[in-house]
Amino acid sequence: MNKILKRVVAGLSTMALATSVLAMSVSAATTPKQRGIDCNGGDAGFLSRNVAHVFKERNGGKINNVIVATSKDYPDALSAGYVSTSRTAPILYDGVNVTLNYIKNNATKGSYVYLIGGTSVISSTFESQVRSAGYIPIRLGGKNRYETNLWCLKNTGGNYADNMLICSALNYPDALAAAATKRPVMIVNPNGMTTEQINYIKSGTTRRFTIIGGTGAVSAKVESQLKSNFGSSSVDRLGGANRYKTCDLVMKKYCNNASTWVIADGYNFQGALAGASLASKTNGALLLSGATVFKSKTYSNLSSASTHTMEYYINYLMKEQYSPYRENININNTCGVSGSDSIVGNKYESGFNKYSANMNVFPTNSSVTAENKARGYSDALNLIVANVPSNLSYNSILSAIKQSKTIQTAFEGYDTKGIYIKGYVQVKSNKMDISYMSSPYYSDK
Repeated sequence: MNKILKRVVAGLSTMALATSVLAMSVSAATTPKQRGIDCNGGDAGFLSRNVAHVFKERNGGKINNVIVATSKDYPDALSAGYVSTSRTAPILYDGVNVTLNYIKNNATKGSYVYLIGGTSVISSTFESQVRSAGYIPIRLGGKNRYETNLWCLKNTGGNYADNMLICSALNYPDALAAAATKRPVMIVNPNGMTTEQINYIKSGTTRRFTIIGGTGAVSAKVESQLKSNFGSSSVDRLGGANRYKTCDLVMKKYCNNASTWVIADGYNFQGALAGASLASKTNGALLLSGATVFKSKTYSNLSSASTHTMEYYINYLMKEQYSPYRENININNTCGVSGSDSIVGNKYESGFNKYSANMNVFPTNSSVTAENKARGYSDALNLIVANVPSNLSYNSILSAIKQSKTIQTAFEGYDTKGIYIKGYVQVKSNKMDISYMSSPYYSDK
């Protein structure tokens, strides 16, 4: 991130007034809580384990089943979405040692591990390792993407659902949106369905189909095949001008009242697919973001736009200005504030600037009493951290300043802006450092 200096001229002695005013404005707001989920510099496997960590939290602290798919390409991975919904399972990427270790340390022994795709994408060696570790591997893979998809549908009884979604197998955005709907998804060649696909549907009871995408994504021939086999009124279509508008239509139809929003980049399937499993688990909506889409409130027409209470940002190669992220704040005797420039950073900047006109100014070279330092640090901390650790109260800070001691403590939770943060606070005699991030990393364990 680009580091820029955020300078706010403020008097420490009147900071308490600023805090109380802010508290009133926060309590009156209906802004949802926000939590970033990071990828550690573009590591899709790390991201998937981070998402699984949140999935586990939202599943009562348990992982009963696991899905392993490849992060290298999307054709097989796309079929993992409905398996995740049906088996209440997070999606982990790639059959490698760190994935196996995560499974051993987090998933219930004896649970199922679904391997999506053939041995060329998830090796037979990894399958044997899973079995030796005390789990039951189930491979859902065929000789191509269409057969893999059918294996996934057969395993989950997809042809008995009340509504099946039909998406292109040659691109991923529409299938990603569909993966969050808790409906089975069949991926097809845009120019026509196979006999095997038609026969599979006939063997079940599903007779309602929604094609995702315009005729450029899934042709009119596919629509005609469905109508001729299952009735002229059996098919409808949701297609927008681009991937974002199509996603918007899908969410309005299937996830309109979601209490949770999961925001992911629309041009990288790895983040959005992992996010889709979290959206499904949390009765949420998956929103695909991009250069201007989310900021321009493309999704403001969802019924839950003003009522949803939680937002997860899947930070896999997402442009930082469209995700909540913040780190390294330093507040010194003159209340100078430095840190990262982002949506969250700008919120804090405006929060401080809002009150600067009403505050007394301490010149840089003036003498500031220990009491004023302690009050200023305490107020600034309360401005940012929602639940201030007990050993960082005004009295403990004042005592540390007077004795020239350094005190620090770690914290994790939601800040005063409703953003999930993890980090630490350190107070020295001449400055306070608050170092944290709203996309916490979790160790691979």
